[in-house]
Amino acid sequence: MIRAIVLSVFVFLTLVSGYGQEVFYKVVLRDAEEKKQPIRNAELTVEQKNGLEKQLFVSNSKGEVIFRGEDRKASVVVKHVAYEPLDTVLVNTGSKGDTITHQLFLSLKSYESTDIIVTNPFKPVPVFGSDRLSVEDFELLSDGKMVLLTYERKLRKGAEVLLVDDEQKVLDARNAGDDAKQLVHDFRGNVHLVTSGSVYHLFPDGETIQLYKMEKAYYDKYVQPVIDTMDNRIYFSNYQEMYPAVDFFSFDKLDSVYTKLTSVTDEVMMEMYLAEYKYVDVRTKLWAREMEQELGVDKEIIVGATVFSNSILYKEIYAPLFLKEDTIYVFDYYRELMKVYDCDGEPIDSISISHHIQPRKTGWKNQLLQDRYTGQVYAVYEKAGTTTLRAIDLATGKTGEGIVLHYKYVDKLEVYNNSAYYIYRPFESAQKKFLYRERLPLEFKSAKTNSGDSIVRN
Repeated sequence: MIRAIVLSVFVFLTLVSGYGQEVFYKVVLRDAEEKKQPIRNAELTVEQKNGLEKQLFVSNSKGEVIFRGEDRKASVVVKHVAYEPLDTVLVNTGSKGDTITHQLFLSLKSYESTDIIVTNPFKPVPVFGSDRLSVEDFELLSDGKMVLLTYERKLRKGAEVLLVDDEQKVLDARNAGDDAKQLVHDFRGNVHLVTSGSVYHLFPDGETIQLYKMEKAYYDKYVQPVIDTMDNRIYFSNYQEMYPAVDFFSFDKLDSVYTKLTSVTDEVMMEMYLAEYKYVDVRTKLWAREMEQELGVDKEIIVGATVFSNSILYKEIYAPLFLKEDTIYVFDYYRELMKVYDCDGEPIDSISISHHIQPRKTGWKNQLLQDRYTGQVYAVYEKAGTTTLRAIDLATGKTGEGIVLHYKYVDKLEVYNNSAYYIYRPFESAQKKFLYRERLPLEFKSAKTNSGDSIVRN
């Protein structure tokens, strides 16, 4: 009898010991409103009763954290820059070696959804309107003039490039052909006309404008990748729309030295991008292997660029770099950070950002705009056609009060010298598409900007 009792006690103690040791907790963090949206980069502090020190974990791109539990209970505190903190206790209900999954739902911080929305008190005014021509695109020059890409009926039926002064007077006009697409400005502040197969430099000279054809290969290699310049340094990237990662560099023209500033990768997209090779047919795999030997590029990248990047699942990486005065700002939305560097490329700070979280709720358009006159950066939101701008404090990463633009469904939005410029035509109206200026209820001082290099003509 005594032997049976001792044996029973031994078995009981063994079961209890096995039950409480080496059980793994898997915590999955999700948005309380959008249940399927994982929360990454959240800090999870774990404290257990067995006397272990507090442990700190960071959730991965799937919102997951896995840790070993030595007790039946674990106290957990979850913190994230965009969500309300959560303090809870997880209970171990498994056996030794089991992985117990706990889903925790975080609520968005109140400041993200209760910011005061200020309706812009300044009524927009047209800065160019015509009874004959509609504005397709525009670029603002530092001397107050504008370059406009216009058309009469359809852009592909014949476009015109206009040079217009600040009183809406057309100073000069040039035929842009039937394949004009858009106007772009380069890092020097110069304006280019991009067509289906060519690039033209637009050279304003007093009250006239000239078009000079450039080699597209030269433009693509030496002009388009450059983001900005400062003194003897050039800042550029290797961005390609079919690859979910981008590197940023600086080049010192005095000593011909390249310096890598940082890299930004969409890890979730990259995982699917590289995995596409596993699912393509045998013929595509053979072709990819041949290209790998010929080009020296991994077969997974070749398939990702040619197959996955053309699927509806693929989203281009968005990681803008801005230069203001002598400081560089890189927005890494995939790590929810604003990386700050000095002009030499030395890191200064990494600041948490959250203005991009819950785009369905906030209307975040995955777009930042920089006022090239003041250097101020704005986040752009749109819901039901209403566009809202929020100035970003580059010292803290926080956004200011929302500024709602007067008109709905505006196009080609730009900000210059504390004013919003956009193209707009009233719904179901016979009016042509006009260019408007809307003064913003903010005042930022001018910053160092590029006004364009002088060009010598032969």
